[in-house]
Amino acid sequence: MNRLFRFPAILLFVMFLVSTSAHASEPYSGCGTLYESSGCMIFYPLDNPSPDSSLQIDYTGGFSTFDTIYVSGTVDFDCQDPCGDVIGCLCADTVAYCGDPTDDYYFEALGVLVEVDTFTLFAPAGDTLTLFELEFLGGFSAGDTVSVAGFLNSSCQPSSPQAMGCIFDNTITLANQAGSPISGNAVIKTVSETTLDSVLTVYNGSRIDSIGVSGTYLIGFSDTIPTYSLMNELVNNPDIVMAEPNFKLGVPENLQMSISFPDEQAPSHIPGSSPQAYYDQGGCDALNLDEALQMTSGHDVRIAVIDNGFDLDHPLLSGRFTPDGYDYLDEDDDPSPDTGTVFEHGTFVSGLITLVAPDCSIVPFRAFDGNGIGSSFAIAQAIHRCVELDIDVINMSFGMHDPSVLVQEACSLANAAGITLVAAAGNDGTMVPVYPAALPSVIAVGALDTLENIASFSNFGGFIDVCAPGISIYSSLTGEWDWGYWSGTSFSAAFVSATCALVLSNGASLTNSEVRTLINSTARDELVWGTISALPDSCYGYGCVNAADAVLDAGSAGWLCGDVDNSGNIDIDDVTFLITYLYEGGEAPDPLFTGDTNCSSDVDVDDIVYLIEFIFSAGPEPCCL
Repeated sequence: MNRLFRFPAILLFVMFLVSTSAHASEPYSGCGTLYESSGCMIFYPLDNPSPDSSLQIDYTGGFSTFDTIYVSGTVDFDCQDPCGDVIGCLCADTVAYCGDPTDDYYFEALGVLVEVDTFTLFAPAGDTLTLFELEFLGGFSAGDTVSVAGFLNSSCQPSSPQAMGCIFDNTITLANQAGSPISGNAVIKTVSETTLDSVLTVYNGSRIDSIGVSGTYLIGFSDTIPTYSLMNELVNNPDIVMAEPNFKLGVPENLQMSISFPDEQAPSHIPGSSPQAYYDQGGCDALNLDEALQMTSGHDVRIAVIDNGFDLDHPLLSGRFTPDGYDYLDEDDDPSPDTGTVFEHGTFVSGLITLVAPDCSIVPFRAFDGNGIGSSFAIAQAIHRCVELDIDVINMSFGMHDPSVLVQEACSLANAAGITLVAAAGNDGTMVPVYPAALPSVIAVGALDTLENIASFSNFGGFIDVCAPGISIYSSLTGEWDWGYWSGTSFSAAFVSATCALVLSNGASLTNSEVRTLINSTARDELVWGTISALPDSCYGYGCVNAADAVLDAGSAGWLCGDVDNSGNIDIDDVTFLITYLYEGGEAPDPLFTGDTNCSSDVDVDDIVYLIEFIFSAGPEPCCL
């Protein structure tokens, strides 16, 4: 069984139900063992574990071959299965460790409260086909996004006929409210460390953590004290320079209950070609990626990804991450993901960066949990570490609606250090600014659908710089399935971060301000639906990011066309360099396009002639495309 699902008695629920009303079917519940046959997962009931009773199972909840599991669902005996010798197809609605079906299984999930026939039920991950009755609603009502933990019993007798089970002894909290304060926490900056001790004494607090030598501290205090009441006192204390709550931040896809869809039929990974849905996806065409990759591949550029965990052993990403990443939740050097509703997020983002800039290095910082929730303090810690490591680009696929002084100061520090900052615009579908995307030092990225209209979920407004594909994006996943689809501005931001890496690898002398200008000025305003009339546009910013033009302009800014030996001058040595390259197998011009002196898109003998005429006969200047 996959390591990410090895936790005792966690119920794994299916996100959809398959109707079998048109076929001969009957309810099923019981334990059995999983086997694989002809690419299909086969379930052998323990009470009759023979081929004559085997069932194809549509969903295994993260369990794998030889695991013994409990399944509740429906068997369709007339299904058209592709798996050969099975007697039917098992459509699972509950998948868990094997045990007595009347047992209570520990359950924890994020979801939405919905009203069905006067009953308020819990829909995990927002799936209204999978509903559970809660013992305690805690004052919440239909429409609230909540986090629920408790014990699920699938054989209970719920009050609502629509409920599939009951969750007893549950806790319920308002989830994913990015910008809300974390109870019992405060972030302060004091005049000195000696001052800190006196502050802690006055407020009966404790020092939890600090950020470098900045004099910024995370302190703890009794969670019975209202956070903002304490803030009012702290900001008026002359020994305190800055005070604010430790805010919650979230990845946009969790806030809007967007989920990944695993590709259970994905072929094995072959670098550069498989899965085809990864290497040949529409987003590559929208970015003009093939042209960009002919000029550079992101070499010598390091992108820090601040997210919620990374599958270090994924076949696409193995060896891609640098060893100087960190986990700010567990406070160790292993940024592997934890379980949760969007635990694949960091791995998915990293896969897209690898697609666009295959030779860049990724520095992984885990600052969010498996449910996509993190804190402003952890984010600031990660950004400060990026400055210490001299990172080139930071991808920030997260946000909150209220600006945090702490995060803003960290971004300003990174910007002053020359780091290019990229952030997701958010998935609220409104003009409300999201931070850090709305900060002036950050490239804010919105999402486009397949027709290059602004995606229905994407935020928009004056803070948007550019857009990038964000619908049905294909990338790497963590868990039983290595690949899958997802939608959201997080992934649009990843495309832009990687494009910045390409720009920097082709124009190493560029400043982060120049990178941002290039990204905006080369963005494509001719979209599938038509032309953006005025730039920047309130929905699209400067348009769809154009990797090819951005990289080309970066090369023009950082390199002299015709100076193929990078000496800073165009002379006979460049002619000799080209001759050696073309006819003697010598070193290639770097970047290659500096040798395309006649703008033909090829480097050949005509470029040598063109260069000779320029040097000795006052011919036209080299004009590399």
